[in-house]
Amino acid sequence: MDMYLHVVDRREDGIVVRGAKLHNTMAPYADELIVIPTRALNKDEKDYAVAFAIPADTDGVYLIARDAFSVKREPGMEAPYNDFGDIESFTVFDNVFIPNDRIFLNGETEFGSELAMLFALFHRHSYCGYKAGVGDVMVGTTALLADYNGVEKSSPTREKLADLIGVAELVYAEGIAASVKSVKAPSGTQIPNVIYANVGRELVGHNIYHEYDILCGIAGGLPATLPLSKEYNNPAVGEFIRKYTKRRQGFSGYGRYRTS
Repeated sequence: MDMYLHVVDRREDGIVVRGAKLHNTMAPYADELIVIPTRALNKDEKDYAVAFAIPADTDGVYLIARDAFSVKREPGMEAPYNDFGDIESFTVFDNVFIPNDRIFLNGETEFGSELAMLFALFHRHSYCGYKAGVGDVMVGTTALLADYNGVEKSSPTREKLADLIGVAELVYAEGIAASVKSVKAPSGTQIPNVIYANVGRELVGHNIYHEYDILCGIAGGLPATLPLSKEYNNPAVGEFIRKYTKRRQGFSGYGRYRTS
């Protein structure tokens, strides 16, 4: 198969590889690309048992990027979260030479599944940290919108906020548990506990859309239909937007607008 990354030529000083890797989050920002198999391999699949690290600007490497996007806001109407996003790479290796000192795996099929599982383990462990942080941002945003909408003290809102807090803290706790229960490999690297790391990742995946549902329910429809920021300060219609986006006495429409 000439699609999955594999060795197409072996030389005395290295190998030549061809194929593609997908779903490479933030790869265009990286100085180095680390490449490994992502599944178990059969004994007759030695050409696919390859792992290496190379500079991201190596000849023959194409990082075909898809960046996250958000609507640009007018000066004075910025929301910090709009300045951040991720970028995904569809990474192609078109007959790329890999020198011997950059190769970790070359034909040893028995290690394919082990490398894939170790990658997944460390990735899931990291989820327990940064997804808990994203959860905290979501809790704060939801609580602020509830305040603007005047429903911050209602029982349904408090229950939903408690639900969001519970998920974030449980995921973070799983990450801590995976660290405390880690084991040291012969190399000196700490290996996170498999059970706790995977349970934390499962908890995140199971609840993420439920969290969005809570946020959207408390925010209401305005985030989806609100006029763009250039209209907020428009001399002809801006006054109407500022007036009719208010949801609570004592709060300006400005804060409500920026949160949305």
